[in-house]
Amino acid sequence: MTFEQTVEIPENRCLAIEIPREFPTGAAIFTFTPKPAYPADKTARTSLNEAALKEAIEKCKGIAKGILSSDEIIAMRRKDKELEDAQFRRLFSLDEDKV
Repeated sequence: MTFEQTVEIPENRCLAIEIPREFPTGAAIFTFTPKPAYPADKTARTSLNEAALKEAIEKCKGIAKGILSSDEIIAMRRKDKELEDAQFRRLFSLDEDKV
C-alpha cells in the first residue's frame, strides 16, 4: 500500500505526519523526494516537457551522425572474420584444399 502526499516543508524543516487509519501499525518506510520546480500551469508544463524532449532528440541526432549503419557494421565484421580465418590458416599451415 502506498500513501503519497505533497507537503510544504517549513523553514524549520519539521513535519507532523498523520497516517490514514487504513495503514497497519508497525514498521514503515518514508521516502522524501523534492518536488520538481515545474510551472503550476499544466499547458506550460507540457510545453516545457516537449521542449526538453525536442532538445534531447536533436542532441541524439548530433551524437549519432558519426555512427555506422547496421549494414556497414555487418560488412566490417565479415571482413574482420575473413582476416582472422586467413591468419589462423597461415599460423597452422592449413590449406583450404585439405579441409
